[in-house]
Amino acid sequence: MATSLLELTLAVEPDRQRLMRFVLEAVATLGGNSFRAASEIQGPLGELAQMRRDPETASPTIHLELADNRLQLRWSETVRPLVDLPNTPDGDTLTALTTRLQQATEAVDPELLRQRNAEITRELEAARERAAQELDKLERDLSDKQAELQDTLRQAETDDLTGLLNRGAFEKRLEESVRRSQRQQEPLALILLDLDYFKEVNDTYGHQYGDRYLRCMALAMADAVREDVDLCCRVGGDEFSIIAFADAATAEGIASRVLDAMAGQLSIGLACLHPDESGDSVVKRADRALYASKNAGRGRVTNAEPPVPPASTADNG
Repeated sequence: MATSLLELTLAVEPDRQRLMRFVLEAVATLGGNSFRAASEIQGPLGELAQMRRDPETASPTIHLELADNRLQLRWSETVRPLVDLPNTPDGDTLTALTTRLQQATEAVDPELLRQRNAEITRELEAARERAAQELDKLERDLSDKQAELQDTLRQAETDDLTGLLNRGAFEKRLEESVRRSQRQQEPLALILLDLDYFKEVNDTYGHQYGDRYLRCMALAMADAVREDVDLCCRVGGDEFSIIAFADAATAEGIASRVLDAMAGQLSIGLACLHPDESGDSVVKRADRALYASKNAGRGRVTNAEPPVPPASTADNG
């Protein structure tokens, strides 16, 4: 087990010179070869000087130790032997030497103390700057990862051909919209849209034309709704839906604008969310309205909600 004789932090250049003086004093006191020690210490002093010049490295704390009759220097996990002693020092000699070296390290002149304070301040500022740079990099990396995650989620929810929300996203957003509507007591309408005779269009003009036709449908839907409010989805091959935060009259207006943009080649059904109604229930009612449009000859909008009777006029006569 090593016996510690001295502990010294090399904050400034004069500390290296003091360390060499203390080592040579210890070697002379313990009967070692001072010439050999002076030669062996040059390597560790060079390593320590290089560490001090590295702005990423804090000032090292050096330990002068006696281990099995060998004087050595240790810092962090590094051990550098200096000189072997011819005899085992007695306890009184070690105690006196340790006390003397400790007193010498504590007796620091004001100028050296000023230099140490300046060096420590410089190291703290450098460490603070490195920490700020690392934090800035971490924040940029986090922002990039969040953007990447959002992009991945957006791709997972998007129909590749039309750019609309896909079937999975429709189901998720509908449930979210139902909860929002019921919590905030705002109107919600579900519009289901089918392209009429789309199979015949594909068979007659080819799939490339059919794909362009589907993209035209997506544009017509996007133009008819409020951006960042209503949600347009492709839920099947030629099946589409719009989740609109709107009352029945407004929802009918949206549906009619899409119908006009597609030259009447759509069957459309819509239903408004009732109090305490589930998403599945409003889908079923909108779907029944859609099939009512198909059965009535296609190319029209059917509202599942009963018409509101006009206000009666009181008889003043």
